[in-house]
Amino acid sequence: MKVLRVGNLPPQIPEVELEATVRQFLKTHGSIEFVDFANDGEGFQRYCYVRFRHSHAARRASESITEAPLVFDDHLTTSALVLRAPSAGSRTLYFRGFYRSGGRLRQAFGEHSQNIKRIKILYDSRTGKHTGGGIIEFQSDEAAARALEEMNGRDVNGRTLVLRPYIPSQAVTEAPNP
Repeated sequence: MKVLRVGNLPPQIPEVELEATVRQFLKTHGSIEFVDFANDGEGFQRYCYVRFRHSHAARRASESITEAPLVFDDHLTTSALVLRAPSAGSRTLYFRGFYRSGGRLRQAFGEHSQNIKRIKILYDSRTGKHTGGGIIEFQSDEAAARALEEMNGRDVNGRTLVLRPYIPSQAVTEAPNP
């Protein structure tokens, strides 16, 4: 797996600064393709996903770092950085960038659709509007891994479909702020 989850990020720090700090902190482990912040529609949550160019770089980072302080130059705040690789064998993926029905999402997955067990589309609790994201559960770990590898980043109806291993927030242990 090339993706790590970085958690326990301070909400008062601007996303641009957080991304620069996370990239700087992790660059010694390998080339980073992107940093993707979780967003609830009103701002980012307290975690992001970091995708490395090579899986061995993500593995190295995951094995060598479990907790470390992130220090921000112009803020007195420090935060603990918790890295967690998505569990091997996850059959559930998070998606975003798709604003259609579950049936249309199944169609977009083509040959992978036969392996989809269920789709949960997320809606904004205040407006009732589709958030463009949701969760897809596959029949097997292997089917989810194939779909992630082949479908992530594809253009679907003029939008880029983004797939990430789904990590329930309660599964991540956050370190206390120093």
